[in-house]
This record gives sequence, C-alpha cells and structure tokens, in this order.
Amino acid sequence: MARPSKFTPERQQRILTALSAGNTRKAACEYAGVEQHTFQRWLLRYVHFAQAVTRAEGDAEVRMMALVHQAAPNDWRAAAWWLERRRSSDYGRRDKLELDIREMASRYADQVGVDVDTLIAEAERIVRGDR
Repeated sequence: MARPSKFTPERQQRILTALSAGNTRKAACEYAGVEQHTFQRWLLRYVHFAQAVTRAEGDAEVRMMALVHQAAPNDWRAAAWWLERRRSSDYGRRDKLELDIREMASRYADQVGVDVDTLIAEAERIVRGDR
C-alpha cells in the first residue's frame, strides 16, 4: 500500500500563503512541513502549482515595491534602496565586491608568497593598461 501523498491542498495553501507574505521558498517549505527537494519535485510535476507559486511570489514583490514607492517621497532611504537594487550597476554597493576581491587576492598572495598589497597594485596597473 502506497504512502499518502504530502501534496495536499492544505500544504499547498500553507506554501502559497507564506510566499504571498514575502517569505523565501525555504521558509515556506518549513512552514508547510515539506522538504525543499520535495517542493522542487512538485514544481516540476504539478504545473498548476508551479504557476500558483510564481503568482504568489509576484504578488509579494508587487506589494513590497508599492510600499517602497509610497515611502520614497518622505524617506530618501526607500528611494536609495530601490535604486541600489534595481539599478545596481549605477547605484549598487561596491564595498562587498572590493572585499571579495581583496579576500581572493589575499589567498592567492599567500599561495605564491607575495604581499597582498603588491599583488593588488600590480593587478590594478595591468587593468589600467600601464606598462
């Protein structure tokens, strides 16, 4: 005798409710008592469920963006947040990228036995095209 499926209307609704509220897929799965790999299988197997998941995530995003837009006229941080995320190439934070590059350079410098600042300076010289 086969086990009863966990793909019940109640579990589906719990997942969709959590996603509509803006939760991550991981949190939605935990809320519904479903393993993430099971959720992924359901998305592939049940087209109507996958469409409902996409709608729920879209609804949450639209609601949250409406709140950001409502707040922007009175709070510059809302506008800055929007620009930083939607136009990241122009307004995005660069400090994380610089930190990641420095961390990678540090590891490489340790491997080859050179000073990290010397390595970074040499890389910057090459990027600038200095000879």
